[in-house]
Amino acid sequence: AQLLSALGQNEEALQAYKTAYAIDHQNVVAKRGIVDETINLARIAAQDNKNAESVTYFATAIELDNHRRGDLLREYADQLSFSGSSAEAIPLYREVLNASTLSTIDRKRAMKGLADAYLWAGRSEEALETYDDLVRAFPDDISFQWSKLVLEARQAAQANRNKESADLFAQAVGI
Repeated sequence: AQLLSALGQNEEALQAYKTAYAIDHQNVVAKRGIVDETINLARIAAQDNKNAESVTYFATAIELDNHRRGDLLREYADQLSFSGSSAEAIPLYREVLNASTLSTIDRKRAMKGLADAYLWAGRSEEALETYDDLVRAFPDDISFQWSKLVLEARQAAQANRNKESADLFAQAVGI
């Protein structure tokens, strides 16, 4: 199983670990291998834009080893959002953001994921609030300023505030 994993044959490695674990439920190496290969397959599926498949693998990995939940939760939430389940991702992003041990880059990724999840779930006001938080927390990242301006411009256009919308879009283009 370890050789298969090292060779990048993750599905075969997962099956080999499952077989070893079925023979001996005390085999901690096999159990850990099952979790690790499931995570590897989740990440491979994510890279291949097979988001629903990735969601299934991440959910399985978390179910198999709840101690790794915190480490996997943001990636799981990302894949939920990308697979069209943004509303389900929102509480997971919030859970990630409540962790006191987040690095700056992980906090930034989780906040961005939350903002996008709100937007994709049709919750524009909460998305705008989160983009405001991102702009304040990361003022040097102009992509957040751009996203906030574009969202504000769309909201203004929907409310028939066309001059305001045009001005906001012009500001976004100027970034």
